[in-house]
Amino acid sequence: MFDALIDAFQISWPMALGIALSPTPVLAVIVLLMTPQAKSSAPSFLTGWILGILVVGTFIIFLPGVVASHGGLSDTTGIVKTILGFVLIISAIPIWIKRPKSSDAFKVPKIFQGIDKFGRGKSFMAGILSSGLSIKIIALTASGAAHIDTTDLVDHIETLVGVFLFSLVASFTLILPIIVYFIAPEKMDQFNVKFKTWLIKHYTIILVTMLLVFGLVLIYIGLKIYLT
Repeated sequence: MFDALIDAFQISWPMALGIALSPTPVLAVIVLLMTPQAKSSAPSFLTGWILGILVVGTFIIFLPGVVASHGGLSDTTGIVKTILGFVLIISAIPIWIKRPKSSDAFKVPKIFQGIDKFGRGKSFMAGILSSGLSIKIIALTASGAAHIDTTDLVDHIETLVGVFLFSLVASFTLILPIIVYFIAPEKMDQFNVKFKTWLIKHYTIILVTMLLVFGLVLIYIGLKIYLT
C-alpha cells in the first residue's frame, strides 16, 4: 500500500499544487488569522476546506466510467478533463476584464468582505463552499482523484486514503500559516498584515495566471488521455 500511495502522489501532485497555490483560500485564512476568533475560525475554515476536497474526490472515485478496464483513464475522462480545462481558461476572461485599475485603492475583494466577523460555524461552511463549489478546485480535485484511482491501491478504502493525503498536500498553504500562528502568534500577526496587503494587490493577476496555467495543463492531460 505504501508504494502505491507514493505512486498516487507522484501522478497527482501537480493538481494538488494547483489547488494549494490558489490565492482565494490563502487570503481567507490570512484574514481569519487576524480576527479575535482566529484560534477557532481559521482551523474551522481549514477543516471545511479539506472536507470539500474529500467530497469531490470521493465522488469521482465512485463515479462509473472514470477508469477504463485496462486500468488507465477512460476516453470519457479525457474529454471531461479537456472541457474543464477550457472552462478554467474561459472563467479567467471576465476576472481579467473586471480587474481593478492600477490607480484604484487596494481593497479586500467582495468575496472576503465580512469574513473577519465569521465564527466557527460560518468559517467551516465557507471552507466547504470554497473547495466544494469552486470550478477550479473541482476540476483539479477531480483530475487528481481520477489519477489516484488508476494506481495499484487495492480497494476503495486505500484509494480514499490516497485522496485524503492528496487533500492534505493541496492544503499545505493553509496548514502552515495556522501552525505558525499557534507557535508564534505575534510574529505571524506582523507577517499577515504585510502578506495580506501583497496578496490583495496581486490577487487578480495571481488568480488569472493560475486559471490559465492549470487550464492548459488539464487540456494537455485530457487530450493525451483521449488520443492514446
